[in-house]
Amino acid sequence: MDIDIVINIYNASGNGTYWIGLLKDINGIFKWQSGESLNYTNWNKGEPEPRIGCVIASIMECNGKWLIINCNEMLYPDQGFVCEKDIRRS
Repeated sequence: MDIDIVINIYNASGNGTYWIGLLKDINGIFKWQSGESLNYTNWNKGEPEPRIGCVIASIMECNGKWLIINCNEMLYPDQGFVCEKDIRRS
């Protein structure tokens, strides 16, 4: 996850937290929504906490660092999300 992309989205929208497609399962394993393995982290101080949840990048609270939140909190209208899209050139 390129945090510069998330910061640019924040600057354009004003929303300060984004789900980045990373989940922590009941076994404590982090998995990207795409199925790719986790090979980079950007945890905020004190993270990752030992709870199950969704991982967000928070611009307003911790300068783009990652936090784990309850996935139900993702239902609030001020929570954004970042999607990854393959760009195929023809």
